[in-house]
Amino acid sequence: MKNIITLVLALSFSIAFSQDFKLKGTGFDKPTEKEVATTKKLKSEFIGAGEKLYETTLKNYADVSQSKLDLREIGGVTPVRDQGTCGSCWAFSAVAAMESNYALKHGEYIDLSEQSILGCSGGGNCANGGWYSTVFAWLLDDSSAFLTDETNSPYINQDACAPDAKPLELKVINYGVLETEDWLSSKNKIEDIKAAIIKYGAVSAAVFSGNNDFLDYKTGVIRGNNEYGVDHAITIVGWDDSVQAWLIKNSWGELWGEKGYGWVGYDACNIGLASWVDISSKDSKIIPVPISPDKVVVNFIDQLGKTQNYQEIYVKVDDGEPYRFYMNEKNKEYHNYVPMSKGKHNIQIITKSVVEKNGKNAMIFGVLKGDIEVDKNKSFTIEYDKVFKDNVFNLKLK
Repeated sequence: MKNIITLVLALSFSIAFSQDFKLKGTGFDKPTEKEVATTKKLKSEFIGAGEKLYETTLKNYADVSQSKLDLREIGGVTPVRDQGTCGSCWAFSAVAAMESNYALKHGEYIDLSEQSILGCSGGGNCANGGWYSTVFAWLLDDSSAFLTDETNSPYINQDACAPDAKPLELKVINYGVLETEDWLSSKNKIEDIKAAIIKYGAVSAAVFSGNNDFLDYKTGVIRGNNEYGVDHAITIVGWDDSVQAWLIKNSWGELWGEKGYGWVGYDACNIGLASWVDISSKDSKIIPVPISPDKVVVNFIDQLGKTQNYQEIYVKVDDGEPYRFYMNEKNKEYHNYVPMSKGKHNIQIITKSVVEKNGKNAMIFGVLKGDIEVDKNKSFTIEYDKVFKDNVFNLKLK
């Protein structure tokens, strides 16, 4: 009798556990062809003629050719969250991607507010769901858009906006809707998703979750289940070619899968419709530059202009590792120190600036390539000069 009772209790727990995930919210609202085109056009107009310059400034956090990658192992994933019964997976996916990008850049975690995205972005709601790329587009384009943290706007599992929440000095400065021949019906190329992960961190994507393999997932790799369209947003945080699968981070709490994570085959659950995001960085710390008899320090001075809300400065000397500097504060003179050995050097400087006009954001670029000769410590002011092409300007040192 005791064994029967134990068996009944175990079965009851198992059923309840499975049903629990059937009650979890999903909420991916598949975009129309027009919505995809509009979102891609907005990003293209924001970046303008500076796409190749932007690519030059990026840092790779892994090798796209490696057979396995787990962003958790390099500090590129924040803790698993729980969306509850609200159809807010799109907001959780967007936040997870942005938090991953920040973690890789700064070596520390940030807890962004999903509630703020859900309630304030206009990108969707609990009942009808939404699309993560709409969130990225809102934060990129609208100068009144803001990110805040969980403390200022905690998750309440319903549609609500806290417009007075304290904004963070963080901005979306680029995003991408990964290309396929037919984005709305074809899966993204495996290589494209991998390339995005090593540059930007976790990638937002969508899956078909309404199947028992996904709902009851404990461990292993989910295969097949391509009968129906995608209905749930997750983030892809790694891959393993030996099992031909993506490592995903879900938003159903740590009781789902392997403490909130799971493996989905490259061709399973219709996984795809992926998007990446890049966010701004906080101000650079002034790091003491070691002085030696054969070295000098070059100080590149800059200050945000009236319409500038953010700027990055990329400095590459000869074939060395580039230096990156970040500026967020107005009315502040930034001193960006680069050590060099005495003599003549080839130098490349690229600036990326977010500027505001009539409530909209745009990006302008500056570029300088040439030689510099130094025999003692020097200071230069970086200035924008003549237009090179559209939103790309030549820089000059004064």
